Amino acid sequence: MDNKLTDKTVMSLAQVFYNLAAYSESMKTYLTVMFSTEGSLPSEIVDRLQMIGFKACTGNYDFVYEWGKNATVDDTIYFADKVHEVLKDMGVLFRLETDEALAPGAEDF
Repeated sequence: MDNKLTDKTVMSLAQVFYNLAAYSESMKTYLTVMFSTEGSLPSEIVDRLQMIGFKACTGNYDFVYEWGKNATVDDTIYFADKVHEVLKDMGVLFRLETDEALAPGAEDF
């Protein structure tokens, strides 16, 4: 499968996520991924997600991103857009959930 996202773009996105992590401290965003046999290999998808700061985990979710502090709703929407860009054309569906327990007043998106 031909993925249009280059390694240079992924590294640029990794820098964005690194900067977001420096901005925020206590929130976590959880990611659930549904793979397709018509899409990229799971190992390729895992590599991409790890390049932008996700860590594989066990339990109800597949990955976790630790913000570092509280993030705004706008931060989480921007983050979701970037995850979408990283996973584009890889043949996966994903779901994000940001932990609201540490961020009173946060809105679900």
